[in-house]
Amino acid sequence: MLKIGAKLYDHLPSFIFTLFLIIFILGLISATVKAELNGTQLIEEPVNTTLDPFMSFFETVTGNGMNFWLIPLIGITVGLYANSDDILIPCMFMLGSGGLLASGQIFAGVPGTPYLFIIFSAIGFTGIFTDLYLSNKR
Repeated sequence: MLKIGAKLYDHLPSFIFTLFLIIFILGLISATVKAELNGTQLIEEPVNTTLDPFMSFFETVTGNGMNFWLIPLIGITVGLYANSDDILIPCMFMLGSGGLLASGQIFAGVPGTPYLFIIFSAIGFTGIFTDLYLSNKR
């Protein structure tokens, strides 16, 4: 049982990359199936065009499509933890990316979403101080 868990742990960054690649390809397929898509729109805004179906799904569920960006941030954080084996690097990433995206959403005028990113960065902030506190106890 431990060997299977170790093998999965070794391949976690590859799994996360493959998962995001599958999401990107599914978004591209569903975006090209839509009737209002043209080639110019796909060439000029490839990321927005391919992620539009997922953001539209979040918009219908939560009322705001920008909540989708929390999912890639969580995936990148898990990948950083799997690569570094230290809690400090993913927590610093959470603090920085959550703060930047929260301030961007505040100035963009998107209601509700900055609170999610502030909570995301607060979790990273708590992880940093917990790691510093526990490292002083050792």
